[in-house]
Amino acid sequence: MGSSSAADAMKILRYAWCQRACDGETEEDAKIFLQLTRDEIKPNEFTFSSIINACAAHTVAVEQGRQFHACAIKMRFNNALCISSALITMYAKRGNIESAQQVFKVHIDTGLS
Repeated sequence: MGSSSAADAMKILRYAWCQRACDGETEEDAKIFLQLTRDEIKPNEFTFSSIINACAAHTVAVEQGRQFHACAIKMRFNNALCISSALITMYAKRGNIESAQQVFKVHIDTGLS
């Protein structure tokens, strides 16, 4: 398989995973996300946005969302607007206004608003 074919396959896999993350099975989605990273399929900003949005839909998944937030920062996706939007939504929906404001403030401070 050529490198462009492998890159195309990874794009399709990430897209399919992002679509699956919207199905409401947050715990299973998190397991799949972790398996993809173990298989060296690197998440992009849209992958993170999808899993964080899935976490926002479920009260019990907010801790997982925080972990994905940390992972996004570690992978240097913390300035991606789609991730910040998902984080603000997740934190605000669960009543953590302080964390939502901190994410928003990063964009104000870095000129990304």
